[in-house]
Amino acid sequence: MPTDARIHDLKIQGDGRSIFGIERFGFREGGVVKLEVKSFGMSPLPNGADINTGFTLLKTDSESDALSKLEAAQEAKKCLLDTDENVLKDSKWIAPSDSKKWSKGWTHEQVIKKDEEGLYQVLFERCKPQAGTTTVSFELKAIFYNVDASGNKNYLTAGESSLPTIYFMFTLLYAGMTLFWIYYCRANNEFVHHVHMMMALLLMFKAMSLLFHSVSYHFIKLHGQPVGWNVLYYIFAFLKGTTFFVVILLVGTGWSMLKPYLNPKEKQILIIVLPLQVLDNIALVVLEEMSPGSEAWLTGRDILTLFD
Repeated sequence: MPTDARIHDLKIQGDGRSIFGIERFGFREGGVVKLEVKSFGMSPLPNGADINTGFTLLKTDSESDALSKLEAAQEAKKCLLDTDENVLKDSKWIAPSDSKKWSKGWTHEQVIKKDEEGLYQVLFERCKPQAGTTTVSFELKAIFYNVDASGNKNYLTAGESSLPTIYFMFTLLYAGMTLFWIYYCRANNEFVHHVHMMMALLLMFKAMSLLFHSVSYHFIKLHGQPVGWNVLYYIFAFLKGTTFFVVILLVGTGWSMLKPYLNPKEKQILIIVLPLQVLDNIALVVLEEMSPGSEAWLTGRDILTLFD
């Protein structure tokens, strides 16, 4: 399921990590987090050993704050699931430690009360058996949403509710810039080169990517999922990114304005940069489509950072 979506279907298979994040979400009063776990298993089986495994709903100020709290807990060798020894404030333990409930599957719903609003990080942690001795596998369905004054569900995190409108406004802005640029080029036709038309194409791709990003967020807000509109966003985001780098390279080499050709070294630069841009966009799609709790998401994040 898309990361932008607020309804996740996450499959963990043979994961040896002791703790990892599932999702960050800003809740208002009355916000709801629902977790449904099934097909839980450990390999090798703990043979009667205690199972201390579950989820923590950790309140945090930012992503960096969440990381610092986790590092503090790990340095203190404290289990976040142990409420008696919990070194973190405002965290909530939201999963059973009973092995029978884990094997049968369970569902939990947490409602954010007054004075509990804020940014929360949902974490999975297993304190017993310890990491390195066993791996875990399970299927998780996680749903996050706020409730507005009319009682309607809003699957966008607090602070993102206005994103569909903002992206649409920028769509109109870039559409207007595209029309103005085309009009200006037609009015000064004797000074227009091929690279100027590519700039118009770049503006059009930018406007279209913003439009479908707006539509995608609109459906996420209503249904928790982009229902396919994110695919169109990926297509135009890829075209926009590729055209952007090509235009920069062509302007830098003086193509079309100073010379009608590219020398061998400039062609080599294009040959190197374009595949990197393709890999960068593939990594971006992986980040958008995978849940932050999956190992593939971490791999996609590292690839995106490397090639970007």
